[in-house]
Amino acid sequence: MIVAQLEFEAKSVKKAVAKASKELRVKPTDLKYQIKSYGSSGIFGLVGARKAKISVKVPSDTPDKPARKSHAPEKKPEPSQSPRPAQTETDILPSGPGPTEAEVPAPVDRVAEEKDNTDPLEEEQVSLDEVSEHGQAFLKRLVDVITPSTTVICSQDQNKISYDIIGGNPAILIGKHGQTLEALQYLTEKAVNRTIDQRIIVEVDVAGYQAKRRENLIDQARRMADKAVKNQKPVTIGPIPPQDRRVIHLTLKPDGRVRTQSVGRGITRKLTIHPKKRRKPKQPKQR
Repeated sequence: MIVAQLEFEAKSVKKAVAKASKELRVKPTDLKYQIKSYGSSGIFGLVGARKAKISVKVPSDTPDKPARKSHAPEKKPEPSQSPRPAQTETDILPSGPGPTEAEVPAPVDRVAEEKDNTDPLEEEQVSLDEVSEHGQAFLKRLVDVITPSTTVICSQDQNKISYDIIGGNPAILIGKHGQTLEALQYLTEKAVNRTIDQRIIVEVDVAGYQAKRRENLIDQARRMADKAVKNQKPVTIGPIPPQDRRVIHLTLKPDGRVRTQSVGRGITRKLTIHPKKRRKPKQPKQR
């Protein structure tokens, strides 16, 4: 009997077994499978999520449609004929009509499997109000783990959603140089953009920290631009996060004396302010 192995994936081992039972029309208790991976939900269901995987042994003659056996008597070779070679596995298969290709379990439909494992929020067209409420609940769960007695207020502006955290311990939520607040904003933005097709900008603020930080960035950008023009040398700021680079780019865009450029990759990406070359005044030609 030829045994094939098929792999099934799902969010958990239990669901993978149920999927295999449905596809192969075999009771879950009768399945012979090996667990390849138990899967993982990752960090808050966003980063590092993996599906559970099992490998199921499937015989060629399934229980619901067994192969037909041939009852014809075997013919003995005549003395004049040369001895027949030893029978192989293919020779001893039943001579009657065996299971056709349609009777063998079809391979797993990966497209249908992915569709079954998709997030319900991704299949439905959700509104911006539903997306903002989803992000608000997600952020509230994160904040409650860090500090109690907090309230998250949500506001919308076209393709931007702003969350303001009130109460709790602002110093812990902001962290050193705003690193904790930046992490909260990153995770919330990932959670929000998983539920909608269009790109949504997410901003998380605590006790007006983001507004004060934006004002400080604008002042710093203008000072650095004056320094670059005075010394006629490029000035580099960073590494700084993308939202801070965007503020500096927009601040110095109208300044005709300098130009800005982002350099580097990933978390080490910096911003450089280049002074534009001064044009020497044309001297009148001497006669």
